[in-house]
Amino acid sequence: QRPIWSRGALKASLPADPLRSEDKLRFLLPQLGYYFSSGPWRNCWIAYGYDPRHTPDARLFQVLDLRLPTELDSLVPRK
Repeated sequence: QRPIWSRGALKASLPADPLRSEDKLRFLLPQLGYYFSSGPWRNCWIAYGYDPRHTPDARLFQVLDLRLPTELDSLVPRK
């Protein structure tokens, strides 16, 4: 298993189960790992005992945040 998970990746990998609600995840995730709110692993859950800052292989799980300048908003089609 991987030591670092984004919420989206975690939810996509879990089987669809009506009993597994957002509230249950909110309760369980802090018991299994800690949360990075900034930096290269922003908005990711990391398993306890694993420190991505000291593990070179953790670079594979870094979050890329790409943003367009506001002047280019008119070029992007809206949904």
